[in-house]
Amino acid sequence: MYFPLEHEKLSKLPRALQKQLKWKMSTITPNVVKNIIARTGFVPTTKRREWIGYWGKHMKASAFRSIQPYQKVNHFPGTFEIGRKDKLWKNLNKCQNKSIPKRSMTSYR
Repeated sequence: MYFPLEHEKLSKLPRALQKQLKWKMSTITPNVVKNIIARTGFVPTTKRREWIGYWGKHMKASAFRSIQPYQKVNHFPGTFEIGRKDKLWKNLNKCQNKSIPKRSMTSYR
């Protein structure tokens, strides 16, 4: 996908292609993303299966299993495990206990 700059002129896509450009919105989709989506010809949708892109909350594992190869999301499964400090620390501790000698972890504290 290509998201044009604000000053770029865009030509209209064929109508048949425009009908397929559906973007799944969420309550946390940033305004900048909403504006770019609108400028590029995408139409917001709330339907479960008829979308090409999604920018929003972390999806549940069951939702990731139903994603088609052509659908794109802004998260991958388990990103909250590294994005949240408490989860990141829990996972670092788990790694430390499994593979890193105690003396080498002192520099990370």
